[in-house]
Amino acid sequence: MRDTARSCACIMTIHQPPAKVFAMFDKILLLSRRGELVYFGPTNLALKHFTQTLAIPPPDKFVNLAEWLVDVMACATAEQLTQMAMQYRRTEAYAAMETDVQNGKRHIEEQYVLRPTPPHTPIHHVFPHTLTSSGSCF
Repeated sequence: MRDTARSCACIMTIHQPPAKVFAMFDKILLLSRRGELVYFGPTNLALKHFTQTLAIPPPDKFVNLAEWLVDVMACATAEQLTQMAMQYRRTEAYAAMETDVQNGKRHIEEQYVLRPTPPHTPIHHVFPHTLTSSGSCF
């Protein structure tokens, strides 16, 4: 995905991707069944987070990491998933993400929200070739 998304974000929902596809993702976001954030970060650090931070036994050597993560999340109880989310909120990765979100919000406010609103431009001036004289599309 790195080459595809040089100047934009690509967001996908993918269930049990093959290992080759999973390895193409820069970051992954894992939510519990209740929508709690369990992990968001670099794909290559997910295993470390689950095995070291959450103390979950690592997968066998030849297991697809994506499949293993799905199994871990599917087999966990609601209480265990809540504990995983709480543990993630205590990590440096979560603090960095929060900082990025706040910086992004400030950037959006500076670039878009705080700018004076331009005067209203009639739509036929914006898209003159797509509307007929009656104002309807062809």
